[in-house]
Amino acid sequence: MPKGQTPEEVKAKLEAVLNAELAARKFSYTRSDGSSWTLTLDDVLVRIGDLEMAYNINDCAEVRWGALEGSEEMATCKRRAPKVQQQKMASEYRPWFNERRRPPRG
Repeated sequence: MPKGQTPEEVKAKLEAVLNAELAARKFSYTRSDGSSWTLTLDDVLVRIGDLEMAYNINDCAEVRWGALEGSEEMATCKRRAPKVQQQKMASEYRPWFNERRRPPRG
């Protein structure tokens, strides 16, 4: 602990640094129309729940990166997994990712 600082002050400083780094660290992915979309690590953390279901190759790249329905980012999405498949993934497979466990074999 730095001299003259309370644990709360140190925690606040560390959280500020973390938040700044999450906002500053960026990467881009290619959307369905070939254009580039930039995300921050903070965006990824906000989307963590959506990314649990983001592995389906039948969905567009925008869905796989957790874009929000109706957003500018999602506007280029032209391919979605069939509704039956989406429902099965949400009801049967999502717990595997949410709980970070492997599915049963056989």
